[in-house]
Amino acid sequence: MENYTHWFYLESYTFLFYSKNQYVIYNTLNSTYIDCSLYGKTINTVLSILHNTNKTYCVGIYEYQLRDSQFTEFIKKIRNTFSGDIIKNIRGIPPFISKPILRILHHPNNPKTKEYNLLGENALFHLHEVTFYLENQGFDLNPMYKDCYKQFLYPTYTEKQKLSHAKYLEIIEQLSICQIDKINIIPATIEKKELFSYLLSLSRQYSIKTQIILPYKKYNKEDLKQLLTNPQFSIMIMVHLPVDYEELNSYINLFNEYNITWSLIASNKNDVIFLSKNNLGKFTNVDYIPWYTGDNMDFFKEYIYNDFKDIIEQKNTKQHIFRKQILNDNLFGKLTIFPTGEVYSNVNFPTIGNIQDQKLSEIVYSEIENYFKPWFFTRDYVSCKNCVNKYLCPSISNYEIVANEYNMCYLNQ
Repeated sequence: MENYTHWFYLESYTFLFYSKNQYVIYNTLNSTYIDCSLYGKTINTVLSILHNTNKTYCVGIYEYQLRDSQFTEFIKKIRNTFSGDIIKNIRGIPPFISKPILRILHHPNNPKTKEYNLLGENALFHLHEVTFYLENQGFDLNPMYKDCYKQFLYPTYTEKQKLSHAKYLEIIEQLSICQIDKINIIPATIEKKELFSYLLSLSRQYSIKTQIILPYKKYNKEDLKQLLTNPQFSIMIMVHLPVDYEELNSYINLFNEYNITWSLIASNKNDVIFLSKNNLGKFTNVDYIPWYTGDNMDFFKEYIYNDFKDIIEQKNTKQHIFRKQILNDNLFGKLTIFPTGEVYSNVNFPTIGNIQDQKLSEIVYSEIENYFKPWFFTRDYVSCKNCVNKYLCPSISNYEIVANEYNMCYLNQ
């Protein structure tokens, strides 16, 4: 170590990614992205050592390396972005800086976490969102839309109701204890629906934030207003484009003071033109949802695919990157429960149990213990697994799963 004249180090909030002979440095404090391939072979040699050591986030530097002009430019970039620095080797001992490595204390494959008491009842605290489908879904649903629920919250065809009021009470009680973020209810109708009213009463009783999903114009205006007298309730209206603009505009204005989100579903260029022409973005309670129809991949490539700029403009914290290394940020902690009692961790995958004959905690624990799809379906399992930017990208989405296209970006085409 006495031969080193300096120590080069990265800060503990700075990530060093490697793939296919390319190194990338990402600073989670200021979102700086540094493509290290721009700085020559000397940098690659230094970063290779740094990447492969687990002792400290520091590597020794020789005097001759400092004479490399590209290395000097690299150090300047690192300093100016507060991503790290270089210091003189005075004592012969490198400074200790911890690498940003995810350490999982309760990994499902760890024998200690096999004990039911550790993740069993406590497994419910991993839940963030539960969606309830009620019976008679889709009785007047356009057949074109029957599979929309696999991409975003939307009604679909469901079987006859089997879950009892008592079972829903049991579920809601458990969800209230684990302090779930919210529940979604997708009813066939909101008019004279006893079970729907009962679920809402449970939500009120246990103070659970509740969102109700409804198709456009499949409701009575006064019923909507009555629902929204409770501030813990919100409504999402799903609007398939194209629609009559004047009518839509009047609806939005009518409910402008209520907790309603209007989700406008676009699937082609004409829909985008409609949105742009009518300036619906002026409303704060309007959002846009893409819809993959099976034959509109060109639409996705033009409007949905990410390019390099899209990816690096996303601000990733240290915690965000850690999460994306181990789990799917879009899917983790979400359950869907159908009126038959079947439970899904994602509706694009097989059922993980039935709440009629299993405890909710057992179902959730089993999903965590399996440690794979879909809650842990990361980019390490798909075509972009060798991309140096995979942990900076958003987690795999339902769109990618439905389209079987796990590379909705232009970086690895």
